[in-house]
Amino acid sequence: MDAVSFEEERRERSTAELPELRALVTGGSGVIGKALIPGLLDAGYQVRLLGRSAERTVADWPERAVEPWSANVADPKSLEGAADGSDVVIHAAGIVAESSADATFRKVNVEGTANMVREAERGGVGWFIYLSSLGADRGSSGYHRSKREAESLVEGFRGAWTILRPGNVYGPGDDVISSLLLLVRSFPAVPVVGGGDQSFQPMWTEDMTAAVVATLRRDDLAGRTLELAGTDRTSMNDLLDRLQRLEERDPPRVSVPAALADVAARAAESLPLAELIRRVAGVDFPLDPARVAMLQEESVLEYAENDLVHVLGVTPVPLDDGLRRLAAAIPERLPEDGAGPLQRKRFSALIADASMNAEQLMTLLRRELTDLLPVDFLDGPAGRAVEAGDTLRLRLPGRGHVAVRAVRATSEEVVLATVQGHPLAGLVRFTAEVQAETLEFMIEVHARASGLYDLFLMAAAGEGIQTSAWEEAVRRVVDRSKGRAPAGVQVERAELDEEEARAVQAWAAGLVRERKAGA
Repeated sequence: MDAVSFEEERRERSTAELPELRALVTGGSGVIGKALIPGLLDAGYQVRLLGRSAERTVADWPERAVEPWSANVADPKSLEGAADGSDVVIHAAGIVAESSADATFRKVNVEGTANMVREAERGGVGWFIYLSSLGADRGSSGYHRSKREAESLVEGFRGAWTILRPGNVYGPGDDVISSLLLLVRSFPAVPVVGGGDQSFQPMWTEDMTAAVVATLRRDDLAGRTLELAGTDRTSMNDLLDRLQRLEERDPPRVSVPAALADVAARAAESLPLAELIRRVAGVDFPLDPARVAMLQEESVLEYAENDLVHVLGVTPVPLDDGLRRLAAAIPERLPEDGAGPLQRKRFSALIADASMNAEQLMTLLRRELTDLLPVDFLDGPAGRAVEAGDTLRLRLPGRGHVAVRAVRATSEEVVLATVQGHPLAGLVRFTAEVQAETLEFMIEVHARASGLYDLFLMAAAGEGIQTSAWEEAVRRVVDRSKGRAPAGVQVERAELDEEEARAVQAWAAGLVRERKAGA
């Protein structure tokens, strides 16, 4: 089907109700795909997800019908049949850094695109939408050259094609801005490549989703290449300024010459530097040769017009708002992600003469959690009880803002999970139950330090502060119950063995899956 006939068919199908398209999507496990899939589902599209770990990826949307197709875009044989029955292919799969002989720009970005174009043609797909990169037409890095070559392959597609060139797309888990946020939260110093003044124009991941959905709703974009970006031009230094204001933390910056950054990044591929950074800070090493090269190419709109706004009608999320959303959406950091032994601490009190039962006490806790915990909360649920999925930010001495997320909140228990960038990796569980006709309230902490840096800090100064804070929290709950604790606050500590640690880690992972399924 050629571009003209496909557009005519779509025009005929267009009514007050949008046509239900069957979309084959590649790249569902990346930062774009994680927002794109639910966005397409919300818009009413049937989705088939193609990827190496498609079966595992679709589990992120257990209540929604996403069909997995396990395949590798670099392996044409695995793609056979994937496009059957699809109206449109949305090709988002690609790599921004080479990691092995099987994951090169040539094999994935170029040959993978050629394979998808051929499969779409074989399956009679009418429309091919390719997610390229802002600067692909002029960048000299290996990444941008591969995107430019892939674009030329898409332009040879026998049906309708549309190319979208987004600026740096950021969201939970992206390779640049998320990594910088975690470094600002966690590391004693932040590396800055060159002078830190290279310009780029990032866009929030949900704006990328809105752009794709808006493209699908149009019938006049065949054969067009659209350049998309956020409204804010920024630089590494400006971005760090914004993140440091957001996090109320000001780690010193270490200027790394671009050539040295490239050498360090290449060394990280063969030496344990990246692992050292991960162990010390609890975050991934933020540099590699491809990203160093891309930073120097200034990924910005060459002209004033932004097709995201002027063609697709999407109003971009301002950068500061996007950074706040990113900070709230960073994934949990669970016990298995930390350093050092997994410890369990219990802080409890047997409450006599309480004016409420266990369920009422937990209802009180959910409603007044930010007042009952003796830390400075910056935000939390306003005027309502804590619900699963809520992220609460608080301020810790010497660390600035950190965050915890409610992964369970019921009348029986509340469980908070630490979020990446927090000095601990673990869970805090609040429960109330009747023990021998006496009401017992308990706070149970399962945690490791996030990294060696935090392990040192906690060993040097944090242990006593943490213990006194939890004891004070129990005392506040006792006071609010209108009862009394004749035996005071009881404290138990234990270092878990390997089997016990595995059980806690499985419990933590299950809670996060449950929280995501209910989101």
